[in-house]
Amino acid sequence: MHKVNFEAIDQFKRKIRLTGERFAHILEHPELRYSESDIKETILFPEAIKESKHDKKVWVYYKFYQKTPVKRKFMAVIIKILNGNGFVITAYYTDKIKEGRTIWQR
Repeated sequence: MHKVNFEAIDQFKRKIRLTGERFAHILEHPELRYSESDIKETILFPEAIKESKHDKKVWVYYKFYQKTPVKRKFMAVIIKILNGNGFVITAYYTDKIKEGRTIWQR
């Protein structure tokens, strides 16, 4: 069992967790070195949630940040939904919200 960095409750009252193993993967990208709080905030207060075009059990949570290490960008947090809860697969900054079915939007 991997150490859990945090758990957050999303818009659908699901428990979403970020493990140390997944966060280590995220940290392979230097611009995400101080991103743990942005990842959690994106899960708690997303601007949009999209379904992955490749896997209906994978949802992408988006939140726009005026200031990031790579200028103005959206934080995208990729979450796998299993057994009514979810876990973070990865996260990254992106210029725009990708295509896919909208699950929820502010």
